[in-house]
Amino acid sequence: WRGFFGIPAIQAPMVWLPCHGRVLWAAARYYQLSGDRAWLDNKLPALLSALHWISKTRSLTKHRNPDGSRPLEYGWIPPGRVSDGKSAGAHGISIFTDSNMWLGMETMTEVLEQIGISQAAAWRDEAAEAMCIDWMKHEDLVQAIPPAYTQFIGEQLLAQIKAAA
Repeated sequence: WRGFFGIPAIQAPMVWLPCHGRVLWAAARYYQLSGDRAWLDNKLPALLSALHWISKTRSLTKHRNPDGSRPLEYGWIPPGRVSDGKSAGAHGISIFTDSNMWLGMETMTEVLEQIGISQAAAWRDEAAEAMCIDWMKHEDLVQAIPPAYTQFIGEQLLAQIKAAA
């Protein structure tokens, strides 16, 4: 519980980034379901560090295009190993990783709001920006498909269609 949550090395030969978001989500859900405030208070420094890690890591891709527009991967977790495979496709940006990071941020933000942590509003804004849907209310956001992901999926589909033609 030091702020980055991955699978222990004995269980996985490499660091899987989606686990970080999933552990953050699981910790938030544990508190939401158990109400174990003593447990939460004990873990809260590491959980806040985990949120900071996501924010710091996302900042590495927050660079605008020369024309001022945001590139597709703006604010996503930087490219890295995204599968077990050894092919060229095993390295890149992973919607799975980013969606798990967002899920962890979003659910932990709910907990921070529940317990009255003043930073919760800033984390709410960070989670909304991560999804590129900062105009939506929380209730809608949790069921949304982010525009950037939709664009990414569409571009990949068009590339496959063109390659097959």
